[in-house]
Amino acid sequence: MLDGENEASGNWVVPGAWIHIDARRLVELFHQYPNVRLCLSGHSHQHERLEYLGVTYVSGGAICGGWWMGDYMHFPPGYVLLSLHRDGSCASKFVDYNTAV
Repeated sequence: MLDGENEASGNWVVPGAWIHIDARRLVELFHQYPNVRLCLSGHSHQHERLEYLGVTYVSGGAICGGWWMGDYMHFPPGYVLLSLHRDGSCASKFVDYNTAV
């Protein structure tokens, strides 16, 4: 969302390639199946966690972040470590690859 000057036009414009164009359908599908508790995604090179209608959405980091030789939008190269619990909940922790090696 914050990559580039997406608000320059006066409206916040998010390119379709950056999101699931079928996001509304996915939310409705997950809502029909309350056993869906977690949705994982990636490629944004950032760690993000969102709770929405009983589903936890987690976006992971990017170990390949080393290609740009530094942080990307304040996120160092890294990955997300997930802990899945019997009650359907989960914990997520961003791990900085530079300090984990």
